Amino acid sequence: PTIPGPKKALPIKLYETALHVIEGVPSQIFVQGKYTVDSLEAERIAVAEVARLVPSGGKAGASEQVSSHMTSMGSAIKMLRDRIAVILDTVKQMRDGRLPMDHALLREVGSLVGRLPVGTDRVKESLLSDYNDTLLLTYLSAMTKGNAAMHDLVNKVNATYDTKGPLRSRGGLGGGSSGSQHFSSQHLF
Repeated sequence: PTIPGPKKALPIKLYETALHVIEGVPSQIFVQGKYTVDSLEAERIAVAEVARLVPSGGKAGASEQVSSHMTSMGSAIKMLRDRIAVILDTVKQMRDGRLPMDHALLREVGSLVGRLPVGTDRVKESLLSDYNDTLLLTYLSAMTKGNAAMHDLVNKVNATYDTKGPLRSRGGLGGGSSGSQHFSSQHLF
């Protein structure tokens, strides 16, 4: 389906502070900032894999399926690292004269290495950007988990101190007080 232009935008507005001089006095005001939504190929693949794993509805829960998938990915990366170590060791032995030179193998290794864009400034910037994005997502995930835990705690406190709750009807927690106390996360700190 085709989505018309105005409906393609996310329903959010971002603001940033800007220094403006108003009536001769420098002031910081909020101005609407422009943004673009972008995702990396690795992010799209990861989201597609998780989305494919989660709804499968077998015995294992979603977190167990993702954990299993990540374990298999870790094993694949370890196997790749081991194979690269074997190639590196073979090339070092050829260089040191412990193995005879195999020019066909060296051409294949050279071709493989030539396809890797390692060491360029563009790659370093891209890796740093990906690393920062990953840290940001981890931080946001931790904050979301903390907010969910706080929400659950507030709900439990409200249920415990509710006048119609089971503790009030048995005379517990202050015995027959008529007022209901509802807490929010602001009251807890």
